[in-house]
Amino acid sequence: MKHLISLLKLTFFLVFFTILNPTTQADAPVENFDKIAEMLKQSGKLSETATEEETEQAVKDYIRERTKSFKDAKKKPPKKNES
Repeated sequence: MKHLISLLKLTFFLVFFTILNPTTQADAPVENFDKIAEMLKQSGKLSETATEEETEQAVKDYIRERTKSFKDAKKKPPKKNES
């Protein structure tokens, strides 16, 4: 059972990082790209009147930052339990 859970976790992370690959819009499913763009507009980080190029760049920048934060989190040593 532990092996199955480990396998499922690994599969989830592989799929997650594949979707968040910041290379081009074509690499990410269009529905996810559109959802991220809508979220950026709703949060005020992207103008409602942004051009297609501005929207694409904003989404790429968002994905790049999110991916960077995950990579940075991996580099930090785990916290020690002070029990």
